[in-house]
Amino acid sequence: MGTVTSFTPSIRTPDISTDFLHKWLTAFSNWQKSRREAAELAAMSDYQLKDIGLTRYDLYRDLRSPRPTV
Repeated sequence: MGTVTSFTPSIRTPDISTDFLHKWLTAFSNWQKSRREAAELAAMSDYQLKDIGLTRYDLYRDLRSPRPTV
């Protein structure tokens, strides 16, 4: 008699829940980083902002603009 072997495909389908969780964590991490940077810039004096080429209006405009999604 012949031997029967089982075939297991080597292509894995992505786990949707893992993919969603990874995207969510990445977006959350980016949001935290953005908030931290905004707080550091807001704490700078007008002179310091001018030294790096920014104004208070630039900060306000950037904070009001929508963020890209992941």
